Amino acid sequence: MLVFLSHPGKDTEPPKTLISAPRQDVHVIQVKRAGKPQLLFVREESYWTLRAPVVAPAHPRRIRDLLAVPTLPVSARLGVGGDELPRFGLDPPLAVLRLDDDTFEFGTTDGLDERRYVRHQRQVYLVADSVYPQLTQAADFFIDPRLLKEGLRPERISAPHRAVWLEDGTWHSEPLPA
Repeated sequence: MLVFLSHPGKDTEPPKTLISAPRQDVHVIQVKRAGKPQLLFVREESYWTLRAPVVAPAHPRRIRDLLAVPTLPVSARLGVGGDELPRFGLDPPLAVLRLDDDTFEFGTTDGLDERRYVRHQRQVYLVADSVYPQLTQAADFFIDPRLLKEGLRPERISAPHRAVWLEDGTWHSEPLPA
């Protein structure tokens, strides 16, 4: 039996990310995509709301994915001039994500390892292609399907032919008169 143990060296650097110290207090998220309606999300206290193209509660996990873009590990940083941007799908970009004042432009993928070209502050990076597919989704992809916000508990629910209510920790049901 052969066992191989490896310990990282003391000078091993953590993976670099798009932003070294991302903001934690983002209040507005915008997503622009060619040929699709713009998406606008606004944080209201601890909840996010989709404000455009429709108004609806936003799906928390989808918002977390968008907010995680600044922390995506970078596999390469490219020295790209403005005249080379079309080659990377960045002039115009395929999608633009704005987190308050931080703008991330998404281009095409690299042919070798399917990493996505992302432009941030005039620098082009290669990152895992994990968020771009979400950016191309329709607005309903970002709508929270839950009927109630987290932490809320209904006491009574009425439908056209039935009512249910909570009494002493037990749910009761009865048909309603016609």
